[in-house]
Amino acid sequence: MPSPNRIFISYAKEDHKVAKQLYDDLKNADMLPWMDTEDLLPGQTSEVETDKAIKSSDYFLILLSANSVTKAGLVHAEIRKALKRFQEFTPGETYIIPVRLDDCEPAYEELQALHPADIFPSYEKGFKKILKVLLPDKKDESEFLQEAKVRDIDAAKQLKEAANKRMLSAAEAIAKMGDLKNSQLKYREAAAYFKEAAELVPEGSELILPKYLSEWGIASLISGNYAGAKYPLERSLAISEKILGMEHPDIANSLNNLAVLYKSQGKYDEAESLYKRSLAIKEKVMSAEHPDLASSLNNLAIVYRIQGKYDEAEPLYNRSLAIREKIFGTEHPDVAHSLNSLALLYKLQEKYNEAEPLYKRALAIREKVLVANHPDLATSLNNLAQLYIMQNRYDEADPLHKRALAISEKIFGTEHPDVALSLHNISYLYRIQGKYDQAAPLQKRALTIREKILDAEHPDVAESLNGLALIYYSQGKYDEAEPLYERAYKILLKKLGEQHQDTKRIKANMESNAARK
Repeated sequence: MPSPNRIFISYAKEDHKVAKQLYDDLKNADMLPWMDTEDLLPGQTSEVETDKAIKSSDYFLILLSANSVTKAGLVHAEIRKALKRFQEFTPGETYIIPVRLDDCEPAYEELQALHPADIFPSYEKGFKKILKVLLPDKKDESEFLQEAKVRDIDAAKQLKEAANKRMLSAAEAIAKMGDLKNSQLKYREAAAYFKEAAELVPEGSELILPKYLSEWGIASLISGNYAGAKYPLERSLAISEKILGMEHPDIANSLNNLAVLYKSQGKYDEAESLYKRSLAIKEKVMSAEHPDLASSLNNLAIVYRIQGKYDEAEPLYNRSLAIREKIFGTEHPDVAHSLNSLALLYKLQEKYNEAEPLYKRALAIREKVLVANHPDLATSLNNLAQLYIMQNRYDEADPLHKRALAISEKIFGTEHPDVALSLHNISYLYRIQGKYDQAAPLQKRALTIREKILDAEHPDVAESLNGLALIYYSQGKYDEAEPLYERAYKILLKKLGEQHQDTKRIKANMESNAARK
């Protein structure tokens, strides 16, 4: 980069104000002007320093005015020194620049031969002319503005990049808090942290955002906040599809997560479609014994089981269990999950002797490898208790159900689908033992939770309606039971269809109640 021009400013003291303005403007233009009142240091000799400054200057600006041309003094001495130095320059080179402050005539013939820069009546115009000599390569104003614009944009980009890095770092730290809350089974708090992390992700970081959105949605789903889970799970899928295409493993996982939500909301047709699509991707891009493939097989089987498609569900359950046992061994939470799912299928088919050892094995694994208050442990306790009820083993079922309820309330609070499930199960146990006064408030509480959290037409709402109606029926309160049966039947007719065994069961209950009236 070339050194800035050194410019000597010669002026009469009466013109000091204009000289100072010129000095400041030249300095702002990245040049090195020299002016006695600005650059002489204490103890220096004016004449010596002036000589040095003239001899080392690249340009000599002489300010001409009525004050300077008619007055003898230092200005003229400086002009003579400059004219002497000017002789060292080759013809055509510019060194002395006369700068007129008013309509005056230079006293020296040598100066008269030089074209002046007039800074009257417009200082700005005159200064631009001076700059064209001092900085011949300098751009005009529009070019300066363009360069300034580019510099500002570059600076803004750098600031934005730095800010984005800090935002991503903050998001990562907050997401780690979400991970911690997940490990502590505090899913509502985890969802709030993941939501905050997702909202901090800056624009242009689409590869990172879906992860936080998925974690936000999954934590919301587990906590029972289905409405809060919908947006992050759907957005995560949409972003991932746009970036990764339609057959990426991450797409399969996003489809699976959204399908879990739809299944939990009783939207089984939508859930089945997403599960099938997720499974198709995994079978195409993963090995035949990949753990994620086992999860998809198990999840699709669950939807089949809920819809009463037992023959379609069983081979998927068995295949999922075989993969997990081969990968993880016989004592892994995922193996327990497969055992539990297969046992539930057998129980629904009244194959109790086949279901019980699977339930007990799943419970043993979970008690061994999970924390004392884990939701999966509550699931195993509930399921084994329900099997005992089917076998009229009520005294064995009761403590298991109560233990499951205590775990769910400790983890999720008092308003969660898992809590409602335990309340429903205990109410059922009390009803079949004729303990109606104990059964009714539990079922009412379960119904209240489900109506608040789930879709108004969710099959679990229908189950609570049916459970409460059965209590009234058993007490001979047929008029109170009737609207509950009717509402439950309409829900299952719409959600599961006329041929589903649950729909048929509630229809039979409804008809039996009507016959007693």
